[in-house]
Amino acid sequence: MWAKALSPYRVTGTITVPSGNTLTIEPGVDVLFDADVQFVVNGVLHAVGTPQDSIRFIKGTAPPERGGVRISGDDSSTVTYARIGGGNARGNDPDDFGGGIYLLGAGTRLGLAHMVISGNSAPCAT
Repeated sequence: MWAKALSPYRVTGTITVPSGNTLTIEPGVDVLFDADVQFVVNGVLHAVGTPQDSIRFIKGTAPPERGGVRISGDDSSTVTYARIGGGNARGNDPDDFGGGIYLLGAGTRLGLAHMVISGNSAPCAT
Protein backbone atom coordinates (compact mmCIF):
# COMPACT_ATOMS: atom_id res chain seq x y z
CA MET A 1 0.00 0.00 0.00
CA TRP A 2 1.16 3.50 -0.83
CA ALA A 3 -0.16 5.80 1.89
CA LYS A 4 -0.98 9.50 1.68
CA ALA A 5 1.08 10.08 4.83
CA LEU A 6 4.22 8.98 2.94
CA SER A 7 3.47 10.94 -0.24
CA PRO A 8 5.00 11.96 -2.53
CA TYR A 9 6.44 8.70 -3.86
CA ARG A 10 9.49 9.57 -5.96
CA VAL A 11 10.09 7.00 -8.71
CA THR A 12 13.75 6.57 -9.65
CA GLY A 13 13.54 3.12 -11.28
CA THR A 14 10.94 1.02 -13.05
CA ILE A 15 8.03 0.11 -10.77
CA THR A 16 6.66 -3.41 -11.28
CA VAL A 17 3.58 -4.90 -9.59
CA PRO A 18 4.13 -8.66 -10.08
CA SER A 19 1.39 -11.04 -11.20
CA GLY A 20 -0.68 -12.19 -8.23
CA ASN A 21 0.06 -9.00 -6.25
CA THR A 22 -2.02 -5.85 -5.68
CA LEU A 23 -0.77 -2.30 -5.22
CA THR A 24 -3.31 -0.09 -3.44
CA ILE A 25 -2.73 3.66 -3.64
CA GLU A 26 -4.60 5.85 -1.17
CA PRO A 27 -6.39 9.09 -2.11
CA GLY A 28 -4.08 12.11 -2.13
CA VAL A 29 -0.92 10.26 -3.16
CA ASP A 30 1.41 11.89 -5.68
CA VAL A 31 3.59 9.55 -7.74
CA LEU A 32 6.41 11.71 -9.11
CA PHE A 33 8.68 10.30 -11.79
CA ASP A 34 12.27 11.40 -11.18
CA ALA A 35 13.56 9.09 -13.93
CA ASP A 36 12.47 8.14 -17.44
CA VAL A 37 11.00 4.76 -16.46
CA GLN A 38 7.74 2.81 -16.71
CA PHE A 39 5.14 1.89 -14.13
CA VAL A 40 4.35 -1.75 -15.00
CA VAL A 41 1.33 -3.56 -13.55
CA ASN A 42 1.33 -7.33 -14.17
CA GLY A 43 -0.94 -7.85 -11.16
CA VAL A 44 -3.61 -5.44 -9.89
CA LEU A 45 -3.55 -1.66 -9.40
CA HIS A 46 -6.19 -0.22 -7.09
CA ALA A 47 -5.72 3.57 -7.23
CA VAL A 48 -8.99 5.12 -6.08
CA GLY A 49 -8.92 8.80 -5.23
CA THR A 50 -11.81 11.05 -4.22
CA PRO A 51 -13.19 14.28 -5.69
CA GLN A 52 -11.33 16.21 -2.96
CA ASP A 53 -8.18 14.06 -2.92
CA SER A 54 -7.09 12.73 -6.30
CA ILE A 55 -4.09 10.56 -7.13
CA ARG A 56 -1.47 11.97 -9.52
CA PHE A 57 1.02 10.09 -11.72
CA ILE A 58 3.12 12.99 -13.02
CA LYS A 59 6.60 14.12 -13.91
CA GLY A 60 8.92 14.92 -11.06
CA THR A 61 12.53 15.74 -11.92
CA ALA A 62 12.63 13.31 -14.87
CA PRO A 63 13.63 14.42 -18.34
CA PRO A 64 10.83 16.21 -20.22
CA GLU A 65 8.85 12.98 -20.54
CA ARG A 66 8.79 9.56 -18.91
CA GLY A 67 7.45 6.07 -19.53
CA GLY A 68 3.73 5.65 -18.92
CA VAL A 69 1.54 3.31 -16.86
CA ARG A 70 1.41 -0.15 -18.49
CA ILE A 71 -1.20 -2.66 -17.33
CA SER A 72 -1.23 -6.32 -18.39
CA GLY A 73 -1.52 -9.73 -16.82
CA ASP A 74 -5.13 -10.70 -17.50
CA ASP A 75 -6.47 -9.15 -14.29
CA SER A 76 -8.73 -6.25 -13.25
CA SER A 77 -7.43 -2.88 -12.08
CA THR A 78 -9.24 0.30 -11.05
CA VAL A 79 -8.10 3.91 -11.35
CA THR A 80 -10.51 6.70 -10.40
CA TYR A 81 -10.17 10.38 -9.51
CA ALA A 82 -6.63 10.41 -10.84
CA ARG A 83 -4.38 12.34 -13.22
CA ILE A 84 -1.83 10.76 -15.57
CA GLY A 85 0.47 13.22 -17.29
CA GLY A 86 3.88 13.51 -18.90
CA GLY A 87 4.09 9.95 -20.23
CA ASN A 88 5.98 9.18 -23.42
CA ALA A 89 5.91 5.88 -25.32
CA ARG A 90 8.90 5.24 -27.52
CA GLY A 91 11.28 2.49 -28.50
CA ASN A 92 10.35 -0.86 -30.00
CA ASP A 93 7.06 -2.76 -29.88
CA PRO A 94 5.37 -2.84 -27.37
CA ASP A 95 7.14 0.09 -25.66
CA ASP A 96 6.06 2.49 -28.40
CA PHE A 97 2.34 2.21 -27.50
CA GLY A 98 0.31 4.14 -24.91
CA GLY A 99 2.09 7.30 -23.81
CA GLY A 100 0.00 7.87 -20.67
CA ILE A 101 -1.62 4.48 -20.11
CA TYR A 102 -1.46 1.24 -22.07
CA LEU A 103 -3.40 -2.02 -21.64
CA LEU A 104 -2.01 -5.28 -22.99
CA GLY A 105 -3.62 -8.73 -22.99
CA ALA A 106 -7.06 -10.01 -23.97
CA GLY A 107 -8.12 -10.63 -20.35
CA THR A 108 -6.73 -7.40 -18.93
CA ARG A 109 -9.48 -5.10 -17.63
CA LEU A 110 -9.26 -1.55 -16.34
CA GLY A 111 -12.02 0.48 -14.75
CA LEU A 112 -11.44 4.21 -15.27
CA ALA A 113 -13.61 7.04 -13.98
CA HIS A 114 -13.15 10.74 -13.27
CA MET A 115 -9.74 10.82 -14.95
CA VAL A 116 -7.52 13.47 -16.50
CA ILE A 117 -5.10 11.91 -18.97
CA SER A 118 -3.20 14.76 -20.61
CA GLY A 119 0.20 15.87 -21.85
CA ASN A 120 1.24 12.36 -22.94
CA SER A 121 2.69 11.24 -26.27
CA ALA A 122 3.20 8.17 -28.43
CA PRO A 123 4.51 7.85 -31.98
CA CYS A 124 2.02 7.90 -34.82
CA ALA A 125 1.73 4.83 -37.02
CA THR A 126 3.13 5.34 -40.49
